[in-house]
Amino acid sequence: MTIPFKEIVDYSMIIDDMLWSYSRLSSFDDCKYGWFLKYIKHAPKGEPHFFSTYGSFCHDVLEKYLSGELTKDELVPYFLEHYDEKVEGRAPSKKVEENFFNSSLAYLEEIDFPFKDIEATEKKVRFEVGGHPFIGYIDVLAKENGGYHIVDHKSHGLRPRSGRKVQTEYDKELDQYLRQQYLYAIPIYDETGEYPQTISFNCYRHGRFITEQFDPERMEKVRKWAADKIEEIRNEKDWEANPEEFRCTFICDCADSCPYKAEYKRRWK
Repeated sequence: MTIPFKEIVDYSMIIDDMLWSYSRLSSFDDCKYGWFLKYIKHAPKGEPHFFSTYGSFCHDVLEKYLSGELTKDELVPYFLEHYDEKVEGRAPSKKVEENFFNSSLAYLEEIDFPFKDIEATEKKVRFEVGGHPFIGYIDVLAKENGGYHIVDHKSHGLRPRSGRKVQTEYDKELDQYLRQQYLYAIPIYDETGEYPQTISFNCYRHGRFITEQFDPERMEKVRKWAADKIEEIRNEKDWEANPEEFRCTFICDCADSCPYKAEYKRRWK
């Protein structure tokens, strides 16, 4: 099978000029060839995906509520009125879509966001890590009890830390997601001179609000992880593909341009 664009070329100059984000870093380990298509070759996006459009819509609804644009009584009518318009793409099954729809609807009906003093929603931040420029959008920045609090909305069902001596798989997953929050703490500190007091995940579909006390030492570890990951990407030469049925079908933006998907699709059927 001939794979286009996979000539051995040094792309470090292109990578050196990139504007980085947490998703740009974290997606590299999912599929290096997919990363190559998206960020170096700028392959065209395929049809909209259910999970991404659903997540964007729910973030928009929550942003409108927490910024004061929608009242609590207006949330459910707004969600119902705009759902079909905003949520596009095929879900893995009708049952999955019904679950996402119903769980979000139930959350909005009983919403009780723990922070009331909202400093900003969808706050755009720019900062540097190891001389590399970064951009991000903080879902919620609250200021209560004399300090700042960073909150990220998640449709994914993260679990609170187990507290066990040996980390569970859920603990490891939580730590991976927390990297984004710790990166966002960098510009908050640069801007205010204060570390956030807490970082939280609002797992709205699952009714979980997971909060952890901020740890400056962990922020420095995440800063090093980000710098090391950029260097790893910069030195990549093989751009190995990691085709996986669910991700290629329902997550990857560039799957329609990927010859690996065409090859492996035969095996999935």
